[in-house]
Amino acid sequence: MPTPIYNIQNLQPAFHLRYTWTGWPTDGTHFPTQPDEPFFQERDKAWATDCLKRISTQWSADQIQLAFSTTPSVSPTLFVARAKGRLQHALRLDGTPVKFSRKVSFRSIGDNHWLSIGCSCMDA
Repeated sequence: MPTPIYNIQNLQPAFHLRYTWTGWPTDGTHFPTQPDEPFFQERDKAWATDCLKRISTQWSADQIQLAFSTTPSVSPTLFVARAKGRLQHALRLDGTPVKFSRKVSFRSIGDNHWLSIGCSCMDA
């Protein structure tokens, strides 16, 4: 059998899956003003270790929306935990602690198909 040209050791997956996360503050509280870009550049480095690439941010006193590209290895549970967790931790270190509501929104956006996520077990 010939040696495969492409294998997991020499390939980096493309970021084709798009997810959004929305968080709200605890009732009766508001988010601080949106931090500057250097704040997000530091978060981007941390999120990159989780295979998350931030592609947009919408910030208001009543909700924060973040959109990311990610790989199939990132589960929805991990995605939600890292999006909120790293943001909340950074805000606390920055001197603006935030209490997030327990409700969150997770959405898959775009045109994701079974083939995009590497699943060949079902017909798309």
